[in-house]
Amino acid sequence: MLTGFLYDKLGLPPVLAICQIAFILAMILLICLSFMPSILLAIPFALILPLSMPLETVCIPLITSEYFDPETFEKKLGILSACGSAGAALGSPFINLCYDLTGTYIPVIILWSIFMLSIAIGYHKLSCKKRTINQQEAI
Repeated sequence: MLTGFLYDKLGLPPVLAICQIAFILAMILLICLSFMPSILLAIPFALILPLSMPLETVCIPLITSEYFDPETFEKKLGILSACGSAGAALGSPFINLCYDLTGTYIPVIILWSIFMLSIAIGYHKLSCKKRTINQQEAI
C-alpha cells in the first residue's frame, strides 16, 4: 500500500531507491546485530526491512511497465517474474553453502548488499537514459 502511494506521488525511480536503500540499511543492521545483539538494533531492522519487500512483488510489474514497451509487457513481466522465482529458488542453497563454507552469514549479506547497490546504480542509469530520450523526443 505504501509503495503504491509513493509510486503515485513520486514515480518509479524514487520508490526503487527507497526500497533498495532500505534493503542495504537493513543488511548493515543485520551485520551489526550479529556482532552485538541489541534490541536497539533489532527494532530499526524490523522497521526498515519491510520497506524493501515490495522489490520482490510490487515493483516487478512497475519496472516492466516503466521501462518496456506496452506491446511486450506480458512477455517481459513473465521473464522478470521467472528471474525472481529462480533467484528465490537458488538463493537459499547459495546462502546455506556460504554458511557451510564460512561458518557465518556475513559474507553473503555483504554480497547481497553489493548486488543490490549495483542494481540500484543500474536502475538509476536506466532512468537517466530514459529521461534523456524523453527530453530529446519532446524537442
